[in-house]
Amino acid sequence: MAGHELAERRKWVGLVATACLLGAGGLALWVEKPLGNPTVGVLVRIGVVLGALWLALPRRGEHFVWSKALYPGIAIIIAFAILRRAAWWLVPLAGVVGLLLVILRPKQPGRRG
Repeated sequence: MAGHELAERRKWVGLVATACLLGAGGLALWVEKPLGNPTVGVLVRIGVVLGALWLALPRRGEHFVWSKALYPGIAIIIAFAILRRAAWWLVPLAGVVGLLLVILRPKQPGRRG
């Protein structure tokens, strides 16, 4: 799928995410136990996932965001699958490494900063 097609679909993903979250909020006002209602839970989960997808989809003229995170993401998933019990120290380690990569990355040519 081309980047401009993804940019076109981005607005629809955002609208559906907003509708799900607003629907969950509205439904939570009318049901007796909103925390125990499966419909509210499903709408919240779908809204959050679609909201994250909306943030990741490119705007017009941007490149696909996930292309940079694909290989590290696959490596992290494999590490969690293999080292289930060691996950308690892998999560903070991944956060520190990610933060260092953001802070210490080489500057791109033509970029001021």
